Amino acid sequence: LNYLEKVTFNVIGDPIVDKYVHCEMSGLTTKDPSVSTIIKKTETIPGGVFAVAKILSKFIKKINLYTYGNNKEIRKYLVSEKNIKIINLDNEQEIQTKSRYINSTRFEKLLQVTNLKKNLFSKKNVYRIQKITNKIKNNLLICDFGNGLLENEILKSIEKLKVKKYLNVQTNSINYGFNLFTKYKNYNYLSLDEKEWQLALKTNNLSNLNKILKLSKKNNLTCSLTRGKKGSVYFWKNNREKCPVFIEKTIDTTGCGDAYFALTSLMLEAGINKKIIPFVGNIYAGMHSQFLGNSKIVSKINFLKYMKSLLNR
Repeated sequence: LNYLEKVTFNVIGDPIVDKYVHCEMSGLTTKDPSVSTIIKKTETIPGGVFAVAKILSKFIKKINLYTYGNNKEIRKYLVSEKNIKIINLDNEQEIQTKSRYINSTRFEKLLQVTNLKKNLFSKKNVYRIQKITNKIKNNLLICDFGNGLLENEILKSIEKLKVKKYLNVQTNSINYGFNLFTKYKNYNYLSLDEKEWQLALKTNNLSNLNKILKLSKKNNLTCSLTRGKKGSVYFWKNNREKCPVFIEKTIDTTGCGDAYFALTSLMLEAGINKKIIPFVGNIYAGMHSQFLGNSKIVSKINFLKYMKSLLNR
């Protein structure tokens, strides 16, 4: 892992802010069939590409983060990460905020509200963004959360870059069905969960994984299929490696897929034995699940300590 300290990674993607509203349940309202709650506290946590960059910053000496949003707001969420250089592609665009209302007693998510406005980049800014991204010369992590940045002309520009590309395409309830990895034609590594694979491969049955193995072999790429409590499967050429989870009880799984993607991308870049890669990814994602969203980023030291403890059992 010492090799990674000398590596520079470029990261591009949509910023997200996760707002957690902790509520105390009072019961049903008297006039409507709705739940009455009292707000106890509110937490605002950086997510999306912010979280991926923050994870990488624990392992890498320098990160160039290509994203958008108000300059002051971006810097506020990355104030502690001195090794992240922010390249703001459009400081007038709105950052998506996901507000989650939570039963603070039992930690149940009651409701999620999102400011749905999709970012629409003007022709002038698209041209400017293309000029900036065309200068990317080495490793690129693509974090596409479906909010409008990685579309049309900007996507075409990214596709033409002759660099290693690590792809993280997040399908969610808002972009369901149209933010699939199949819109990308050129990448080296892909990590997705079961639902995203099912949508893209047009199948409900993932018990037979040959379709994914065939995709990996055909395109000469490596892939990860994350399966929640069932662990993960890692594919390369004619090979596959299954790995279980190591932490059974989770606090919050928000951002765990991003954590797995970040660590497995790093391990792939470091050139470690591919059979170990899903093991490393599952450990880090499991540790990430012990905190609310991306409220705490697991450090390299704590990660290595926990991995060592597992190996010594």
